[in-house]
Amino acid sequence: MTVLAFRHLGRRRLLYSRERKETLHVRGPVSNQVDPNVLSDVIEAVGRAYVVDPSLISPEVTLETFDDVDSWDLGAGTDALSDWLASRGVGPGPVNAKTILDLARVVDEAGKQR
Repeated sequence: MTVLAFRHLGRRRLLYSRERKETLHVRGPVSNQVDPNVLSDVIEAVGRAYVVDPSLISPEVTLETFDDVDSWDLGAGTDALSDWLASRGVGPGPVNAKTILDLARVVDEAGKQR
């Protein structure tokens, strides 16, 4: 029961004061830095992996934020995201990305090399 409470509080802290945005609105400002479709895919994958509404995830959110949430799920979100990244040609091993936008760049680059 305690684990469920802390997991809930972790997600709440992550999402506190975040404004819901359609993925299209999030993609626009960074379309000159990464393929907008790749960014959308990354946002959706992160949302599924960490059980977070993708409309609350923006490009500047750090991946460390999700690690804090995931610690209460024993790394299940990180494992799910790693599997998704592997399916996109990223990995194995650590990914050099600090934010969602950085991760999208890594996925975009991996897609170009395939």
